[in-house]
Amino acid sequence: MEWLWPVLVTAGLGVAGAGILWVSRAATRSKQRDRIVEFLEANYSGKGGAPQYASVRMISTKCNLTEEEVRSLCSREKRMRRSVGEQPDMWGLISVVGPATVRRRD
Repeated sequence: MEWLWPVLVTAGLGVAGAGILWVSRAATRSKQRDRIVEFLEANYSGKGGAPQYASVRMISTKCNLTEEEVRSLCSREKRMRRSVGEQPDMWGLISVVGPATVRRRD
């Protein structure tokens, strides 16, 4: 039974380490999403002729993130909506562009 304690301690430390990494990553992603929202609120309000949507490339450049990170963060953020139209790789705030509309088939 003496061999059991080192195994339990090692397993416990592994689980604790994984938990710390998960919480740290979640906090980082939350800060990144907030940074994107602040950028869109400041520059893409749609007021005074300002555009409503920003491209993934513009967001990634201004927020210092990769384009893949921006796509991933925006797709999971409830405050943002993707443009559907001629330029589908653009994102805007729902408070500016409005919620998505669903067409009903009659």
